[in-house]
Amino acid sequence: MMYKVFIPFNKIIALFLGMAFVNGMFPLAPQIVNHLLPERRGLMSGVLLGIANLSGIIGPAVIGFVVQSAGDNIRIGFNYSVLLTATLLLIASLIFCIFTKPDSHTKKSPLSTYVVNL
Repeated sequence: MMYKVFIPFNKIIALFLGMAFVNGMFPLAPQIVNHLLPERRGLMSGVLLGIANLSGIIGPAVIGFVVQSAGDNIRIGFNYSVLLTATLLLIASLIFCIFTKPDSHTKKSPLSTYVVNL
């Protein structure tokens, strides 16, 4: 009996483009943060890195919960996890586009001699 092999090229291309754009943000994100707040480079880079690492801790637990909530149909659970990830990425990118004002420059202040506790 001859089996027909089905390769979903459109889904492979969509996943490739999604991963390419997300992985393209790794070198760009610190530069964007440093450009937006040059006087607080260290703080903002630390916050960015902390949030990125926090997603590596929380993400697998959330995806595992979503997959397990589908019951015996694991395929539906993984489909829901991809949809959840895409939705969160879309929401985060819209929030970034709305609240980031790249044309407004911050006032460059000289380095101060006192330490600011946050």
